[in-house]
Amino acid sequence: MKFKDIINLAGFLALLSIFFLFGYRLYPKWHKCPQITSDTLIIKDTAFISFQPDTLFLPSDTVFLPSDTQPVDTLAILADYYNKYSYPWVKQDTNIIITGITEVHKNRMTSNYLQYKILRPQTIITNNTTINNYRRFVSIGFDVPIRDICYTEIEALYHFRAGYFGLGYTPELKSFNVKSGFNIINF
Repeated sequence: MKFKDIINLAGFLALLSIFFLFGYRLYPKWHKCPQITSDTLIIKDTAFISFQPDTLFLPSDTVFLPSDTQPVDTLAILADYYNKYSYPWVKQDTNIIITGITEVHKNRMTSNYLQYKILRPQTIITNNTTINNYRRFVSIGFDVPIRDICYTEIEALYHFRAGYFGLGYTPELKSFNVKSGFNIINF
């Protein structure tokens, strides 16, 4: 390698480092990073929220039989078995009111309805995130030919939406190269 080649290579590397520092310092000023903003609103919930749980665990019932036998009304037992029974209930605290209705039919729970109302003010947080897909950037690299390694080239490329444009330097040929191309497929 001759002295002229070393000076060309050093000048090219200095130019690349100037471009890098220029982009490193000015790019954030032109293209701000995404900012996350949070807005907190406090509202009072006035509506009942309803849902139906999939399962409900109830304590088991214990039936006490009297010691003396009495006549049994089978029709009353069957009517009692096939009737629908509804058991409403309300639980209240300083923060919440819970209302429930449980329906029983044929000794099975057929539906369980729950609704609640929160009595204290609620905090609602709304996050807005802006995402920028940066499609313009500068890359620095080198090309190494497979057959003859002496034609290794240092390059700097500017990529944009439609393609790229760049400049390279091959020390063996003692010349600069201009590179350009366009995108075929975006991933």
